[in-house]
Amino acid sequence: MTQGAKQKGLDVTIQVDIDGTGNFLILGGLQTKSFSINNEIVEVTDSESPNRWRELIGGAGTKSVSITGDGFYETTQACTGILQNALENSTLLNLRFIIPGYAMLEMPTYVTAVNLGGNYNEAVTLSYSWENAGEVVQMAIPDVP
Repeated sequence: MTQGAKQKGLDVTIQVDIDGTGNFLILGGLQTKSFSINNEIVEVTDSESPNRWRELIGGAGTKSVSITGDGFYETTQACTGILQNALENSTLLNLRFIIPGYAMLEMPTYVTAVNLGGNYNEAVTLSYSWENAGEVVQMAIPDVP
């Protein structure tokens, strides 16, 4: 992505591996989203630290990804069943988040929250939250002719 380039929120696509073999099905797209990628730093300050200044070790802590998004989701029985089962039974999902112009993130995740809403005479809105539960793999987005 070039410096200053902007992305439309609805361009982010979510896919789920439906059988554990890399057979991905589109779940939907995000119109508003929040990606939080964390790399915790470990503090190792002790009485021997120079002038008692804080000392940190980078890369020694926990890495995590939290994603929250509102948008459209496929209403097929397969898609709604996958999401409902994942929430109700704490089923681990292997998801892909495709962010045009940036990357494709693939990770095992848990659904941690579902919010359903809407106003009179407007479309129903769905909001999902996911937390990674393993390694996050960042891949280049394949070129589409």
